Amino acid sequence: MMDSLITNLLYDVDGSASTVDDSKKETAKEGEFDEKRAFLEKKLRRILTESSAVRTGQVQLLGLGQIKNMVGDKKWLSARKSVLFLLQQIVEKNISREDVFFSRSDDEHLIVFAKLKENEARLVCARILQELTLKLLGNVETKDIIVRTATGHLDGVLAFKEATLEEILNSVQDLKPVEVPDKVTGRDPSEKRSVNGLSSYINRQKGRVRDLINVTYLPIWDARHDVLSTYAVDFNLKNKPSAGSYVNLIGKLKSRDKVVFDHVLAEDCEEMLREFSANKFRALFSVPVCYETVFNPELMSAYVSVLQQIPPDLRRYMIITLMEFPAGIPESKFRYITSCLSKFSQMIVLYCPDYIPQDLTLYKECGVRGISMSIPEGKRNDQLYWNKLILMADKCDQNSIKTTVINVHTPNELFLAREAGFDFIAGDSISKHTEIPGHMVKINWKELLAGKRPSF
Repeated sequence: MMDSLITNLLYDVDGSASTVDDSKKETAKEGEFDEKRAFLEKKLRRILTESSAVRTGQVQLLGLGQIKNMVGDKKWLSARKSVLFLLQQIVEKNISREDVFFSRSDDEHLIVFAKLKENEARLVCARILQELTLKLLGNVETKDIIVRTATGHLDGVLAFKEATLEEILNSVQDLKPVEVPDKVTGRDPSEKRSVNGLSSYINRQKGRVRDLINVTYLPIWDARHDVLSTYAVDFNLKNKPSAGSYVNLIGKLKSRDKVVFDHVLAEDCEEMLREFSANKFRALFSVPVCYETVFNPELMSAYVSVLQQIPPDLRRYMIITLMEFPAGIPESKFRYITSCLSKFSQMIVLYCPDYIPQDLTLYKECGVRGISMSIPEGKRNDQLYWNKLILMADKCDQNSIKTTVINVHTPNELFLAREAGFDFIAGDSISKHTEIPGHMVKINWKELLAGKRPSF
């Protein structure tokens, strides 16, 4: 059965579907083609043997039928080569070296994922088709992006089920129970717990966490519009209020406690959004979430269940800031996380604590619309460092990415931050943390330099 499945997957291919330019194909040696096929077959055997990929939904079919219909039959004849070449480029930047991608025809292209689970794999493929459609047509509806997932096979013939991108995004909350890592639950890794079980565990811990912390809000000044418009949801310790904030305390917590803290802050953000709406106040609230709170589908589903409590009309006043995201996170996983969270917020912001981000185009493609930073203590008066920030802010502006610096404390730093081109500025030079945020307030550059601070 394995042999017939691989034959069906790999060798029953329409040669016209190759994403390699025809002129290059003609000069390619037959031995090189056979060598490539043998290499792909080896990778396929390893994936299918080790992970039962068909049963777990790791075999995904990218169908270009919808795109072909939108382009039109006449235009497709001349555009086919460029479309397939563009598809190959987009796929290659979204999958790992262990994954296998190949074409069966102009309309059908398969990806066999080595490690991603079904929901993650489907979302990656949906995003691939969405990016392809956007680049070709400039507009796309989530209901028009269709991904087909293998559900089983009989004598090597695959059966597929299809889902739209809209359905995939809506299904995040309905992920099936699977193993929850020990570092989150503190239980034996072999013990299986449902998403509801994980949520129950988090809910039991919330009271303990609330007894430890005060929820605070960091005012953030909009340098483009001279208005204090945004509050970053934060916290300090009740017994040591001067001990720090989310940025410098979250890294000292156990993984399971980080998850609980993030849930507590998200709930407080929801409560504040409702209160502001009831009082006809307006402000944006930025809630932090660390990588360990959303790094797998079970945890993501538990966190999403909190965000779903926020009324849809209030989500435009909410920003989600990604904290402690490792530099080496796979692009496919990064896209999965931002895609799941973006439907609940106006903007996804990535916090870069100790480095100046470089690959801004990649971040933008992954759904990041803002970069947040802290100035390292040893760099506050380093002009070379500030020059680098000027270049970064300019690149962000070119990519329509907003920039924020959150720890500007002196008038000189305030001046440098504004000159560097940061869109948003926070810190003691603007206002200290508050436990009672207020309606957005106008305050201009001259007033800040003169030492005027907003009152709440």
